[in-house]
Amino acid sequence: MIPTEDALERWVLEMLSGLGWTHVYGPNVAPDEPGAERDDYREVVLAGRLAAAVRRLNPQLPEASVADVVTTVRRTESPVVESENWNAYRYLTQGVPVEYRNEAGQTRTDRAWLIDWEHPELNDLAAINQFSIEGPKKTRRPDILLFVNGLPLTIFELKRPGKEYAKVQGRSGSCGRAAVRFRTSSSGTRSAWPPTGWKRWRARSPRPGSIGPPGRPSTGCAATHETPTAIVCRPSRY
Repeated sequence: MIPTEDALERWVLEMLSGLGWTHVYGPNVAPDEPGAERDDYREVVLAGRLAAAVRRLNPQLPEASVADVVTTVRRTESPVVESENWNAYRYLTQGVPVEYRNEAGQTRTDRAWLIDWEHPELNDLAAINQFSIEGPKKTRRPDILLFVNGLPLTIFELKRPGKEYAKVQGRSGSCGRAAVRFRTSSSGTRSAWPPTGWKRWRARSPRPGSIGPPGRPSTGCAATHETPTAIVCRPSRY
């Protein structure tokens, strides 16, 4: 018997919970709700979770610098999707450049980490379903989004096999470009995460001699349509 899409969604959420992901119901954290974690349906970065992770992973940073890091991560610098994706990849694997004054009043430069690569299970792992995102033409609602420290890194579109609309390429393309946006600018220019070509960036390791965490980091749980969920979404894959 082929399960319904609702049943499939519940099954995937249960599996994710067993792997260490916390299930969050999207409407409960939507704008204007008591537990809202964002101010606008166009926003997809959960700034509160991101700021908490930056504080925990970079205890040397003063609060003003933590806010600067969050702003940098959310800010769009180029209208070219691939360029924005490359910037996001560097932030994830090499840290965010930041300048601050220490307790002695001296100016320091550092890299602020967004993800704990050495202890992936200590990151804030949230599996959010029915997370509405307002795009330039319509509102999208991916079935499940996986957030690591407030950053949306994986999208699930769960469709019954055999249905005419159940085409992975089309669904992942439309949601990847029009729904899941990593950063937003005041001008309305947005960057898609993951955009077309994201697998190419994910496949790269930091160059020898460059700043980066040990090993070969990835963007977390990728290629969810092509790989078994239990393998791909295990935190240790970081």
